[in-house]
Amino acid sequence: MLVLENGDLLLGEATAAGECDFTVHGLDNNLLAQLADGQFGLEGTAGTMYAANSTDVISTITVVNTGAVHNHVNLYLKPNSGTARRLIAKDLQLESGYSLHFDGAKAMIMNKVGGYVTVGLDGSGGTSGTSGSSGSLGSSGTHGTSGTSGTSGSAGSHGTSGSAGSHGTSGSVGSHGTSGSAGSHGTSGTSGNTGTSGTSGSSGTGGGGGGITWTLVTGTTGTGTANCGYIWGTGGTNGTFVLPPEPATGNYVSIVDGAGNFGTFSLVIARGTSNIMGLGQNMTAGYNYARASFVYGDATNGWRVI
Repeated sequence: MLVLENGDLLLGEATAAGECDFTVHGLDNNLLAQLADGQFGLEGTAGTMYAANSTDVISTITVVNTGAVHNHVNLYLKPNSGTARRLIAKDLQLESGYSLHFDGAKAMIMNKVGGYVTVGLDGSGGTSGTSGSSGSLGSSGTHGTSGTSGTSGSAGSHGTSGSAGSHGTSGSVGSHGTSGSAGSHGTSGTSGNTGTSGTSGSSGTGGGGGGITWTLVTGTTGTGTANCGYIWGTGGTNGTFVLPPEPATGNYVSIVDGAGNFGTFSLVIARGTSNIMGLGQNMTAGYNYARASFVYGDATNGWRVI
């Protein structure tokens, strides 16, 4: 979440004016509410999305590219009498029909069918394979294996070439990344017997991955499981979602309006057996494309909105 003091400004811009819609959501008297909406102006002339008139909490900023081609978008926070600072990566590319969801800590991009676009970390480069030993005909050295789930390791250099030497055993295949530079060719040797096979190059280490597991809800009611996310896909009727029962400190759960119709058919977020923000009351999500995340603290405070 973002905390804005009185006089702070939330600014935004896009490559083409009038093609990127935005909405700003936050807490108003412990209820989720829409604070602002509009369209981005032309890049280089960042316009005001929201101006704080007190200490305000912003939980989600949503930007949707309605143009026919991709737009580069930028978000800024300008403190009162201060300098505007970026909130997301510079010139973040948003494809046609895609939406950006920023909660103050992380930015997520959703495609046209409601799936989140994720990118894994690059794996470290695979080590070069050792050269094959020369026989009478000098066998070729083995190739270095590609690093898994990341950029490919540089190619192992060729051993001194003999004519028709047998190939070394191949290393395991890693996923493609940027190609390593080619090893130089050895000079040709005279004809002789087939050399022995070179040993396999070792595999590179894997890139990182992971993230929250999302489930599509197609009914009108549902009960959450700790440490999971739910895309509410029901349209045409109001719904109820019950927070996980008997939670432990540090458990979390997320809910997102996958159908984009909470503004017409709201979702009651029932507290179950625990408080929400220290109160024994349910919450209501009542605006389109709403997204709320909760983490459990203790029996007094219960679930906290993050």
